[in-house]
Amino acid sequence: MATLREVKKRIRTVVSATCSIFLIATTILVLPESFVAAQEAVKAEKGIVVGISFTNLSGNDADSIGTDSRTSAIAGGFYRYNINPKVAIEPQLLISMKGAKASVLGFDVDLKLTYLELPVLFRFTIPTQGNVSPSIFAGPSVGIKLSSKGSATSPGFSIETDLENTKGIEFGLVFGGGITVGRNDTKIFLDGKYNLGLTNIFDDVINPGPNDLVKDAAGTAPDFKNNGFTISLGIML
Repeated sequence: MATLREVKKRIRTVVSATCSIFLIATTILVLPESFVAAQEAVKAEKGIVVGISFTNLSGNDADSIGTDSRTSAIAGGFYRYNINPKVAIEPQLLISMKGAKASVLGFDVDLKLTYLELPVLFRFTIPTQGNVSPSIFAGPSVGIKLSSKGSATSPGFSIETDLENTKGIEFGLVFGGGITVGRNDTKIFLDGKYNLGLTNIFDDVINPGPNDLVKDAAGTAPDFKNNGFTISLGIML
């Protein structure tokens, strides 16, 4: 027959084993969820971005006319997926206003274009010990035309019209750099980027009408491509 001391020892052993099993089970069940949540918090970041753009046109016809830049704006959101602490993929969805100004035959001409723009940036962050992290980025961009207007003014005369032969989609490249301030959940960033248009923004027209922008009677589209520099401020949500 077991003594009282042996019984107490067995009870302590059973209690100790039960507590150990409970702690192990709790660790198995709880820690992975916490780990995954922490990883997701680090990897997935999203927010809003606003900015000011200084846009212009490039191409043979833009160079011959001598276009001037126009000041416009961008606004939208972004999703940043951090592959590791240094490399991230960042698609953005922006309302982007572009265009240029020029003086042609005594008229002040203003070309105003608005796009729903989707740049996909590959961002490389330079690690630092403080709360300020510089980064560089580059990537392709596609823009879907939302509106295209042209206006011409002179003393005593003004007209504005929708331009019908503007292409519905444009492609380009984006590259630049910036700084991110803050850690964990509270971050803001300031970026400077250059947008380089790769496609002509106008189509040739067989029978040009009054709302088509062409450079000759044959309906040949002018060689115009969008470009511009943008300064943007983003906030992580």
